[in-house]
Amino acid sequence: MRLPLTLLCATAIAACQPGGPAALKRVATPKPTQITVQADDQVKESLAAPAGASTLIEGRLEIDAGYAVAAGGASIIANNAGNVVALAEQGLIANNGGNLISDHGAGLVSDHGGGLIGKVKLISDHGVGLIGKVKWGLLAASEAPKLGDRLPAAGMLVGALGMADGKPVPIGVNGKQEPVYAIYTNAGGTFTLHLPPEVTRNVRLVAFAPTGNDPRLGYDLLTAPASTASREMSEDTALVARYVRISLTRRLAEAFALDGAGVGVHLSPTAKAIFGDALQPALDRIHAASVEAGVPALSPDGRELAVQAFGDAMASYVKLDEVQLDQLLSGYKGPPTLALPALTEIFKALDAAAAKRLQADPQAFATAAWTQGAEIVKPADLGNVIVQTYLSSSDDEKVRALQPVLAELGLPDDAYVKLKAGGGGVFAALMALLIENGEALDTGIASLKSTAATQR
Repeated sequence: MRLPLTLLCATAIAACQPGGPAALKRVATPKPTQITVQADDQVKESLAAPAGASTLIEGRLEIDAGYAVAAGGASIIANNAGNVVALAEQGLIANNGGNLISDHGAGLVSDHGGGLIGKVKLISDHGVGLIGKVKWGLLAASEAPKLGDRLPAAGMLVGALGMADGKPVPIGVNGKQEPVYAIYTNAGGTFTLHLPPEVTRNVRLVAFAPTGNDPRLGYDLLTAPASTASREMSEDTALVARYVRISLTRRLAEAFALDGAGVGVHLSPTAKAIFGDALQPALDRIHAASVEAGVPALSPDGRELAVQAFGDAMASYVKLDEVQLDQLLSGYKGPPTLALPALTEIFKALDAAAAKRLQADPQAFATAAWTQGAEIVKPADLGNVIVQTYLSSSDDEKVRALQPVLAELGLPDDAYVKLKAGGGGVFAALMALLIENGEALDTGIASLKSTAATQR
């Protein structure tokens, strides 16, 4: 008997939606995306590569262990390599990064209660290499982590979503060569995925706690299947993914005049000076498609989702590993620098600065006017506020207001301009695609139309 098990990836998806949990007190949680995991009456010990060719993706997940223990019910344990934070309930931890979710007493994830993730059962003694009656285990660590302390995360669910359509991508097969869409991270926080060879454009890796009910325990990483870049998922890569997607969405909404009032398409004078008239044919097509799909008449949330779908689809073609900090639109005058690694380092520094203050005083940001009432519970919340409230704003004055905030937090002098240049670099790469890549434009328009149809 085959049992379809539905996992609601609410944490991972909510963490990266425009209007996501930058301030969970103020922002509604978006609708979750579903990942379906197939299981049957035979325990699956490991995830296998498809019989044919596949693209191997190996990665590692490191999270805020202090928050995971305090609010997420996680445990700190120790293996031979050091401490890790375990998220799976009842000690479900794999030691090889390739274990499937099974309905044979080995980590059942149920869809009872309207599709919510249920309690994870104890591992059975059939699951070779898993905690249970097998002679393998982990010891409890003696020291509790503080907010901001990073540790590898064991027992987190990991999957992949296509950026063009937002749908789950198979990450391997089970023993019957049936597709699998989610696995647990192993005892070192690592994971191995086998993507179909036809998946060649950028994907969004998502990781989330087995409980599935805390957006602060959702993580993302934008990557190309063929990339040789590090697949280190963390609080920082989640913020980078969020910033790239939100920034693209809001910049595109402005450029396409999809605010429900205006018609036509416009770019800033600087952008016009850079791209000239070469963009106009593509912009005219986008505007015509938007009007045809009824995008201007949608609710603000519906318009944002439609434009986000366009941006995600277009971004699936961007060579993210090659995008550099923008030197034309942002004012950055430094040496050529890869954008995503630079953004990751800045968000890491921001997280460390926030952690230092929250460790000393959990209410350190409660009265800070610039947080605009956001609830800062974990250090990464501060990054969410900066991304959503400042970096993605269409108000230049509000963006400039971020500069003294970063200085007061002790970030390097060039952090402000690099943050602007990172988003500008991705946007410039996307604008170049509009000129050069007809397939990318077609894909983006199709995604915009299909999403708009669901929002009417």
